[in-house]
Amino acid sequence: MFEIGNSLREARRRRGLDMAACEQATRIRAKYLVALEEEHFDMLPAPAYCRAFLRSYADFLGLDGDRILDEYSSRFEPESDRMAEVRAAAEQRMARRRRFLPLPPKPRPGGRRGGGAWQLVWIVMGGAGAIALLVWAGASGRDTSPTAIPAPPTGSTVAVAPPVTAPPPAPPPPAPPPGVGLALTGAGDGGSYVQVRRSGPEGEIVYEGTLLPGDRRSWRDRNGLWMRVGWTPGLEVRINGRRVPAEGGTVNFLVTKEGLSPG
Repeated sequence: MFEIGNSLREARRRRGLDMAACEQATRIRAKYLVALEEEHFDMLPAPAYCRAFLRSYADFLGLDGDRILDEYSSRFEPESDRMAEVRAAAEQRMARRRRFLPLPPKPRPGGRRGGGAWQLVWIVMGGAGAIALLVWAGASGRDTSPTAIPAPPTGSTVAVAPPVTAPPPAPPPPAPPPGVGLALTGAGDGGSYVQVRRSGPEGEIVYEGTLLPGDRRSWRDRNGLWMRVGWTPGLEVRINGRRVPAEGGTVNFLVTKEGLSPG
């Protein structure tokens, strides 16, 4: 188990970013980004927003969005809470239906039920239905043209359900951050030596060292990146959150949105 908030905060600090820069890049309000780093997920509008914000922020910082969401689901979305939401929604639907059903008469004191008025209402409604049926049958024998259904008699009450409105659609997830995001994780028996530069082989060096198994580093640049790998089997490579193969042993790569190319 790992801490979601600490992982996000450390990734942001490694890149030297403040909340204003992250807000501009991800289009997520700074107060929500702070809530993610503090793991105050109850401050976000809804669980759907929380999952979308987590994935966008993790991808922007070069982290594994799937791993972040799996950890969030296992720790903050227990099965009991989801079942409680389903039961609450079902109870609300039943309450709306009961609101439009006629209430039974209340019993009078002494054990007798005051059903006279209630029975009279049902008799009137049944008689109206029988009259409507006879009129329709007689009209059908004389004329094959469509016959209008007679209106219910004055004084009868017909419950009309309100129109069902669909819930508003969920907002689209934030747009992915611009540029190329590169995430490297040490793998194999001994990891690998790595040098990462901005733009190309003559660009600024942003990292140089050995990634041991389990070590993770990430970078992002608008114009792409370049890297030299000492041993490709000792690395797991992801570009913009998508895993890409790296082959060839000791190789130089140009990193673009499309993937890796010899460079």
